[in-house]
Amino acid sequence: MDKVSNKKPMAKFWLHDPLSSSQRLMHMARTFPPEVFPLIVIVTAGLTGGVVAMAHKLHTDNQLRKFLMR
Repeated sequence: MDKVSNKKPMAKFWLHDPLSSSQRLMHMARTFPPEVFPLIVIVTAGLTGGVVAMAHKLHTDNQLRKFLMR
């Protein structure tokens, strides 16, 4: 026979959660839908490319370098 518990279900993560931050991250990684990972890779590559392009532009453009050095 199954006994029915009248306990309220607790939230996964709350203020006094016994899980450490690494355990919390692992749980989040396991519960992510698999479609999210390619999106994360694409967005990260785009942001990295943008930062590299801006740094290259600031390093090579003499007019911008003169304006920033004032």
